[in-house]
Amino acid sequence: MQLWDARFRDHELWRVVEQARSTMNAVALPDGQPERDMLDYAGMVLELLERRREDTDGREVSPSMLVATQSAASNFATTLGYVQTGQYTWQQVVPAVDDVVTALGQWPPLKLSRYMSGISAAADSFQQRVLNAADAVEVRAEEIRSSLETIASKQAEVEAAVTNEKQRITEAIATFTSTGNEAIREWTQEHDDAINERAAVWDAALAAAQNEADEHRERMSQYEDKSRKVLEAVGVNSTATDFGQYAKEQGEAADTWRQIAALVFVVAGGWFIASSFPWFTDGADLWESAVARLGVTAAVAGVGAYAARESSQHRKEARRAKLVQLVLTALEPFLANLPAEMQDEIRAEAARSIFVLNAEATVESESADGYLEVMKSLVGKLPERG
Repeated sequence: MQLWDARFRDHELWRVVEQARSTMNAVALPDGQPERDMLDYAGMVLELLERRREDTDGREVSPSMLVATQSAASNFATTLGYVQTGQYTWQQVVPAVDDVVTALGQWPPLKLSRYMSGISAAADSFQQRVLNAADAVEVRAEEIRSSLETIASKQAEVEAAVTNEKQRITEAIATFTSTGNEAIREWTQEHDDAINERAAVWDAALAAAQNEADEHRERMSQYEDKSRKVLEAVGVNSTATDFGQYAKEQGEAADTWRQIAALVFVVAGGWFIASSFPWFTDGADLWESAVARLGVTAAVAGVGAYAARESSQHRKEARRAKLVQLVLTALEPFLANLPAEMQDEIRAEAARSIFVLNAEATVESESADGYLEVMKSLVGKLPERG
């Protein structure tokens, strides 16, 4: 195969032409006559391109002519694709077709017989495509006509059925109106009587439940008062227990300080006796031994006196706490069933006697007689029990 023939027949232009033909065959036939004329024009140019591939001598076409024609054909194929997708109209394709014609104008002319045969073949091909499209449209129109006839027949059947149903419903309504009013009235009266009877039973049950709820509420109020009294007694007993614990701790502290005082006094006595022996003074002067004996003894005895005083203070504090515990423990059992006003009065007096008056008395005197007086006054306020 000669160089020019291979270069011509294997050029990329012809693949673009094949792509354009495939797209052209897939495009639907337009409805308007102007667009059909534009389709005819594009089809004849595409037929001319295809004919040029077979009837052109490759020696007469240069590579630049092939490249220019390929560029125009590529643009033509692209616009055909846009027409297929609905983005372009046939009017927008015409400029691309004109570019192809312009590019082909640079090619050497075909012989008249070949040119005419090409045009005739293109016209025959387009005519055949138009006839095929017309046949397809006719077949589709016949199918649509048949479908419309079927739909019209079904619509007539539906209208007849609807008319029959309307007649039947009208008759049923008339029958119901004439014969059902009495049944409805009787049914309504019967159910009204049943509803009224159930409403009366419900009202009676509701009243009974309300009375029972009131009784339960009253009992709950009584239980609440009793529970409050029990909680108050528990609280007082807890406080009394705290005072008992405090009294126990103070008693233990008093015992500890008493033991310390006893030990210190024993040490002081032992020192005083031991310092009386001559071997202890080791020949010291009389005044020196006397100062050593009496000074150390006095110092140790002072420590013992301080410990004894602390023991006494803790002992008194334990007695006070124990007496308060006794007062609080004995108070609530006597108040449990007294009127609330009298309970509050006695509690206030007890609190005042324990925490105010007795505190003032403690500053002036360290006697526990004040607590006994408190207990006597509280007992005196209690009503006599038959």
